[in-house]
Amino acid sequence: MVPRVILALVVVAVPLGRAAEIGRRFRVHGLGTYVVGVGLDMDGFGLVKDPVSATLQAWDDTWEQLKELAQDASAGDGAKEAALKLISNHEAVLRDVTAPGRSPTQPNLVRAGLFDASIVDHALREISTRLLGRTATDPSAEHAHVWATTARYLADRLQATHDEKMGRAPDMSVAAAEAMRDVLREIAEIASRETQSAA
Repeated sequence: MVPRVILALVVVAVPLGRAAEIGRRFRVHGLGTYVVGVGLDMDGFGLVKDPVSATLQAWDDTWEQLKELAQDASAGDGAKEAALKLISNHEAVLRDVTAPGRSPTQPNLVRAGLFDASIVDHALREISTRLLGRTATDPSAEHAHVWATTARYLADRLQATHDEKMGRAPDMSVAAAEAMRDVLREIAEIASRETQSAA
């Protein structure tokens, strides 16, 4: 098995957050071929998946259940729209939040780490659940910092009108964005309290 540090160096060298990069192949001297969004195909040793792809595969059924729940939900129009938007785009959102480096268009935003993909995905599932009027769980003290980072990143990245970020189309309606920001604020506050209590 490839040591975690070696795989990290290989993965970080490629911009996983860009959808256009998915599927591109890079030869890694002495190791094998890295396929963006898939993992490292080691010469003679098989495939080592990248953390995001492994997380997506592990929780695929849960996201399908959330999608069915959202379609049948009686949440307010804005909250339901926001939930459906996040659920249907959760792979792209997860890759964005965990992409190495900073956003080229918003370099002030702080992302979570690539190897925190499973924790970020948990936070995204909780955000979706709360948008649908339910609460599944709060973050553990160990994971609270990643949840807070995820919530703040999405809140700052979210766009509801053309005027908020020139040159970009809105992510969702104003009502949906308000519902999303309310939940993100709630998640960030809960996570921050957990972080402080563990200090």
